[in-house]
Amino acid sequence: MQYNTELEKLKLPEFGRNIQKMVEHCKTIPDREERQHCAETIVEVMARIYPEAANKKENHPALWNQLAALSDYTLDIDFPVEIVAQEDLHKLPMPINYPDDDIVYRHYGHITQQLITVATNMPEGAEKNAFIELIARHMKNTFLTWGHSSINNERIVKDLKALSNGELLFNEEQLYTLLDDNNSPISSNKARSQKGKRKR
Repeated sequence: MQYNTELEKLKLPEFGRNIQKMVEHCKTIPDREERQHCAETIVEVMARIYPEAANKKENHPALWNQLAALSDYTLDIDFPVEIVAQEDLHKLPMPINYPDDDIVYRHYGHITQQLITVATNMPEGAEKNAFIELIARHMKNTFLTWGHSSINNERIVKDLKALSNGELLFNEEQLYTLLDDNNSPISSNKARSQKGKRKR
């Protein structure tokens, strides 16, 4: 079992560990054009987390600078704004209002719904598949930390479909395998054995 206290300290806690993981993934993309698109997608997600930033262009430089900070200033892309020195980052304006509209599946939280919305609008390909896998991992861990003692992967896949209104297409078997390998507090294989053979 891995606890949050055992994980690497978040560079910018206001964005959470999920955004940090996306940035780390973005840094590993070898193709520069795809890496650029991934970075733009992350900034879009950051803006969705903080709606004020999406409506005020003057906030976007702050988001791009936050992205640079999350990557330890090693993300090799064409930043559309000037990146300020690391010691001056705290001076950048940052919207703090949290969205207060209804959450369909409250245990997954607002960020999960926003990420799924972004994923449905991404072009098909390896980047989108990796993004979906990241969302699924996040959903499973979030479900468990909410206080549920167990969960099976079928529930995660079902909820992922529901949250995207069936618009998010993915390889279910590949996702089941990924979730089985996920380092989470609960064993998916144990959950499956209790449920029995999965119905197709």
